[in-house]
Amino acid sequence: MLLALAGVAAWAADITGAWTGSMANGNGDFSLTYNFKQDGDKLSGTVTGPQGDPLPLVDCKIDGDRISFRLPRITLLAERP
Repeated sequence: MLLALAGVAAWAADITGAWTGSMANGNGDFSLTYNFKQDGDKLSGTVTGPQGDPLPLVDCKIDGDRISFRLPRITLLAERP
């Protein structure tokens, strides 16, 4: 799963803290909570979805008033009952 967020204006000098958003899928919308930590031009963070387990954000970048990041690839396994 790859997720990128670009074009988010960083009105304050530091975006550290919780941010909320939503994503649509075939079953409707669901909420996401992003927790960012900024240290100068370095950015790290997590995203928490409906399951409640935070996932680390990778390749986090700050470029002016834009931020970008990816989620690590997630493999889902299913077994036939």
